[in-house]
Amino acid sequence: MSKKGMTSLLCMIMACLMLLSGCGQSQNSTGSGTTQTAEVPGVKNSDTPEPPGPQTEAAAGETVCMTVKIMINDAEYTGSIPDTVCGRAFAEKLPFELNGSRAADDVCCSVSGDIDHEESENEPWSLGDFGWFGGWFTLLCDHEDKFNSMSVPVVCKINESDIPAATAVSGSVTIRIEAADQQGNTEMNGEETDMKTSDQIVLTIGHNKLTATLADNSSAEALKELLSQGPVTISMRDYGSMEKVGDLGTSLPTNDEQITTEAGDLILYMGSAFVIYYAPNSWNFTQLGKIDDITASELKEILGSGSVQVILSLPNE
Repeated sequence: MSKKGMTSLLCMIMACLMLLSGCGQSQNSTGSGTTQTAEVPGVKNSDTPEPPGPQTEAAAGETVCMTVKIMINDAEYTGSIPDTVCGRAFAEKLPFELNGSRAADDVCCSVSGDIDHEESENEPWSLGDFGWFGGWFTLLCDHEDKFNSMSVPVVCKINESDIPAATAVSGSVTIRIEAADQQGNTEMNGEETDMKTSDQIVLTIGHNKLTATLADNSSAEALKELLSQGPVTISMRDYGSMEKVGDLGTSLPTNDEQITTEAGDLILYMGSAFVIYYAPNSWNFTQLGKIDDITASELKEILGSGSVQVILSLPNE
């Protein structure tokens, strides 16, 4: 082979080697010695991990802190509180009630200060959203296009199906938001109230109605049984600058013990005398109960000086 032919052959071999080397590098190396899998546009590789953070959360749906019942005037709607810093702070305020008024685009209720929130969790203000910012608690009702560029702390959202009716409100507005299971709690509280009132009596003195909690003894039970037959009116008079005393008109069982009285104590003396103390006294008495939430000065003012009529009755009579 001539010298020229040999040169041409060597050039061809070197070109092939360089081509092979370049293809291998483009398929198997990033230039740093690590393996890289080529991607085909429009096709997701099965071993490619999902992007972390908000994109994954949005795909799964918004995270909710709790569902709520929303009362707007006399209408009831459903909604949710987002699981954000401001959402959790708002949930701690439930039940939450405010008065406000409908403006051109929203219902505005004045609040004191701002609510705890993270700026990064603010979101576009949309129809049916309750925002808390700038000293206002507001429900966006109209012209969403004017406001959804705003990024605000959204503390509650009306469910989509309820938005048209809820945002059609006008004039003065009362908004109440409570946990969706609040009704169950209300029923439970009602049962507790029934239990509490079963251990109470009412004292009517002029225009004042006072409640008293009964003691846990047979004397108080007998008084409650007496009042179940109807209210009892007692004419009472001052004694010793420490009490009002009057005749029950019947005898009750006694449970005497050494007592130092306090203002509001209801005492049975000698089985038939009903006594209301407004100052301390120590003696062997039967405790019937105690007037709720009253001070000595308040009680003395209600009882007045001289004779007074006191009507004893059971609650709700």
